[in-house]
Amino acid sequence: MKKIYITGISGTGKSTIIEELTKKGIHAIDLDSSFCRWEDKITREKVNVDYKIEKHGWYCNVNKLKKLLNIQENIIISGITENQNEYLKFFNKIFLLQCSEETILKRIYNRKNNDFGKD
Repeated sequence: MKKIYITGISGTGKSTIIEELTKKGIHAIDLDSSFCRWEDKITREKVNVDYKIEKHGWYCNVNKLKKLLNIQENIIISGITENQNEYLKFFNKIFLLQCSEETILKRIYNRKNNDFGKD
């Protein structure tokens, strides 16, 4: 039973890896797809629109993730959230992706599927 987590800041390649693994038939999920939402950093209330990085954070629904991990024997999940320390213990292996600032900025600027970080 393998549960693998891939993390790293925006632009390091998490979503691309998940996409490629999925093409190969490997069960891989990007947390951003349906497990996360913007919340107030203090109250943890959901923010519907107009989030501000200083006041709001990207949080994973840990209970929802835990339910998935309980029914999946082998899975690879990627993401980075304000509360990832709450769920890292659920994984057998954790990989931290890193690359140069130049590469990160180029990837963020050129990506078509996500506008986060472009401004």
